[in-house]
Amino acid sequence: MTIKMIVFDLDGTLVNSLEGIAYSMNLVLKNHDLPIYSTEKYKYFVGNGLKVLTERAIPPDKKNQLEYFYGLMLESYRKNYSKDLALYEGIAELLDELTQRGYKMGINTNKHQDVTERTVDMVLSKWKFTSVVGSESGYPK
Repeated sequence: MTIKMIVFDLDGTLVNSLEGIAYSMNLVLKNHDLPIYSTEKYKYFVGNGLKVLTERAIPPDKKNQLEYFYGLMLESYRKNYSKDLALYEGIAELLDELTQRGYKMGINTNKHQDVTERTVDMVLSKWKFTSVVGSESGYPK
């Protein structure tokens, strides 16, 4: 089998963005006098996009206001996504090796396209990605 391209997820695979996610959601919750969570707890909320994370984070009696809180979370995250944003250990070396071997690489994530591009620019600009696809790029998640 010939490998033509390697496609990576972004959050939780190449970059650790959990702190920015937790900080952003906690800011929304705090501003509405709702309980906040430890960053560790957010490990159980992530994985299905920010809307699902928001639904998991808001109290049951606020679920009917999901769209409202989701909008606030998007706004908060667009401002705070870079908080403690970093590549995972070993990722730089992996990407260097794949680049050296001549592999084409891409990113496909459920993160919004604008934040995806800013994240890539901030911590992955050293490497060439053939395509960077976020949730609003016109492709299915």
